[in-house]
Amino acid sequence: MKTSKLILITFFSIIGLFLLSLMIQKKPSNWQEMRNEERIQLPAINHLKLHNIHSVKLCMGDSSRMNYWHLKTLQTNNSFFSVNSDTLVINRSPENIDENGLFVYLKNIKSVSVFNSDLSIGKFKISDLKTDLVHGNIYLQNIDSIQNLIIQLKEKSLFWCNPKIVNSIVMNLENSSANFNDAIIIDLNAELTDSSDFKVEKVLQSNVKTDETSNFHSR
Repeated sequence: MKTSKLILITFFSIIGLFLLSLMIQKKPSNWQEMRNEERIQLPAINHLKLHNIHSVKLCMGDSSRMNYWHLKTLQTNNSFFSVNSDTLVINRSPENIDENGLFVYLKNIKSVSVFNSDLSIGKFKISDLKTDLVHGNIYLQNIDSIQNLIIQLKEKSLFWCNPKIVNSIVMNLENSSANFNDAIIIDLNAELTDSSDFKVEKVLQSNVKTDETSNFHSR
């Protein structure tokens, strides 16, 4: 009798664990139907400012707009951003945004300001760009060449970029880092202070000033 009860308990325990594992592993078939895509049309934007927001992706588009996803069951609103002339200011993440983050599509970008935020820029044609970072991060990917860059980094900011060639850079680093991976910079003017670090593959003409706490690495 005791043996049969033990067999039954073991059998139903195994069945229960099996069903539970199926529930955990299987994503609902209507997952896409459970989410809403928000598309916000914008006027022509040339300047972007980020404050206290993470996972923002800047892409090239035919028009200016923002896209993000959220669950249908949760409410959201558009109070997280403002537009002043041709400047888009994003002050926080949209409510109930999913893990994919916020996508910003622009035809052109002239300047980016990043405060305590993260920005990824990919597949974007950049001619002249001015960046101002305070405790922020910028990642430029899949960009072949850039004409002119003006970079200001403060308070443990990071500027990461992988173009093949950059014509001109004017850079000021304060307790921050910049990494240009395998890029070739034709003309570089930079000042590094307060434990800053700058890495680049090759510089043809340079004027770099560093204090005793900072490092400049180039072939």
